[in-house]
Amino acid sequence: MAGEGSMFKFLKPRLRPQAIDIQAAAAWGVAATTTALWLIQNFIPLYVYAVICISVLIALLVAAVKVIM
Repeated sequence: MAGEGSMFKFLKPRLRPQAIDIQAAAAWGVAATTTALWLIQNFIPLYVYAVICISVLIALLVAAVKVIM
């Protein structure tokens, strides 16, 4: 895994997160965010909804870049 040596060096190799673990966490995060936005979509104005969606996408991209590096 890229960046494994620096970020998770303190963990034993057996306990270090695998790529599939990170993918699963990201998928659950997307599912939870999508569900939350679906539940509140009728209660917030469209521009706020758009800002939330863009913020979530940026946060996911930043997290992905941190995992890769």
